[in-house]
Amino acid sequence: MWFGRHSPIFMHTHPQFRQRALLYRGLANERRLYILSLLLRHPLTCTEIAQILDIIPSAASKHLRKMMTAGLVYGRRRKKTVLFFPVTKEARQYL
Repeated sequence: MWFGRHSPIFMHTHPQFRQRALLYRGLANERRLYILSLLLRHPLTCTEIAQILDIIPSAASKHLRKMMTAGLVYGRRRKKTVLFFPVTKEARQYL
């Protein structure tokens, strides 16, 4: 039995760990953890998050995108802005 990229063991376990890897990437930054704690208090827009963290909105947007991919937050459109909310069950256990 071999343990390379195409080994039966890797192919069997790979999908199971993909979601965990995305989740850990979403949590692997102290700013993302702070954003998550802010969103657990109340929903915020990307611009509001950028102002609180004193970063440019595009940087806040990149953090939010990674967190959305990880399944930690979701956005809901309100007129011309998007409010971000935590996915409560999953998000609370990591803080």
